[in-house]
Amino acid sequence: MFENLSKIYKRNTNQQKCSLLQDFHTFKFEKNKNVASNISSLLTISHKLKSMNEEIKDIMLIAKIMSVLPEEYRHFSSAWDSVADSEKTLENLQARLTAEEEKLKEGNKENVAFKAFMNNSRSNIVAGKFQGKCFKCNKIGHMANKCRM
Repeated sequence: MFENLSKIYKRNTNQQKCSLLQDFHTFKFEKNKNVASNISSLLTISHKLKSMNEEIKDIMLIAKIMSVLPEEYRHFSSAWDSVADSEKTLENLQARLTAEEEKLKEGNKENVAFKAFMNNSRSNIVAGKFQGKCFKCNKIGHMANKCRM
């Protein structure tokens, strides 16, 4: 009876290992999640494999994370390549990616504000003539830099 249970358990463990390894190799960055959550999902897979005596080394995790980053992180990838090997740790990568994510969010906020400004400016021009209000004299039809006041 013990041998039968051992065979069943061992087969289930091997199936779980295979499934987790597939999950690791097919892992993709989910854009609706932040960087920390994506890395956490990958680390969870790694920890489950480790509990089954199938260890994923940090260098493999780093390589996987770098390979699944979205296009907006392409400059980060180039910068990471220039980091000294002694500083290429999983913890350092996580910290730098989190900082990069914050920079990208700030940049997106600025882009949105700039686009809104440009769209508003364009909507004030009809048939080549400015239709907005002057900030100096408050009259319609010209901008403050063209004001004669």
